[in-house]
Amino acid sequence: MQIKENQRFITVFWLEEKLGTLPKALVGKERFKEGASSLEEAKKAFLLWEKRLAYKAAIRLLTKRDYYGKYLQLLLERKGCSTKAAKWAVEECKNRGYIDDERALNQLILRAIEQQQTPRYILQKLLQKQVPYGKAKSLLSDLYSEEKKAAVMEKIAQRKKKSSFALRAYFYQQGFFAE
Repeated sequence: MQIKENQRFITVFWLEEKLGTLPKALVGKERFKEGASSLEEAKKAFLLWEKRLAYKAAIRLLTKRDYYGKYLQLLLERKGCSTKAAKWAVEECKNRGYIDDERALNQLILRAIEQQQTPRYILQKLLQKQVPYGKAKSLLSDLYSEEKKAAVMEKIAQRKKKSSFALRAYFYQQGFFAE
């Protein structure tokens, strides 16, 4: 992590050396005064710039679909944003009402239920989205009713030509009877 931070600041000072000054986009309204471009000021300006980029990237991602907050932070970090900037961008989006974790998770679960996915598959999807295990289990048990489970089990039983014992073992593996 320290290497990544150092690379960012090396980039800032390389830009300063090549261009003679830091780009306006990099420092925004807080322009450096002549001779006042210390390392601390560069760090502050760069973090501000990085937060702006992370926020713009978050908005761009949110225009396509809803994301769970932690998963959006993970995506921003994969795009190259620092952890601080990604956290700040996600918090800013939450404060402005662009992210609603409960709504996003409920939509994900309901969409998977409509596609007749098994409980185990849905649980794995939630865990991939960085949802804590306990919260994922409780959401799944709240939204996946017994009638929906029975309908999915009936479809699977029609598709798979197996004995009743083999079907029961398969359903257990897929999380239909797991508590």
